[in-house]
Amino acid sequence: MSTFIDALSQQSSLINMDTPHYFLGIEHMHNTYGLFLSQHKFIKDILKKFDMTEAKPSPTPLTPIVTLTINDDTPTIYATQYRSIIGSLQYLILTILDLSFSIN
Repeated sequence: MSTFIDALSQQSSLINMDTPHYFLGIEHMHNTYGLFLSQHKFIKDILKKFDMTEAKPSPTPLTPIVTLTINDDTPTIYATQYRSIIGSLQYLILTILDLSFSIN
């Protein structure tokens, strides 16, 4: 990490305040065993942003006996909000590869 910061500071003016603990939605935690990366906070922020903190998880893959039906009682999702949700999920897929099966 220090090599990267040194190389970056040679290219532009850079003030190194401290080691980042949260950057681009990824939490960094250092300990004696190494580096631990987590996105729990980012996922919770996404759920809070789109009012889905009370959403119930669904097992994946779905069982083959499930029949999907149209629910007319659900509120309309606007295109901008839909694109924002999809963009957040795409970012998660790029950073947490295990999610790509569940989301796609």
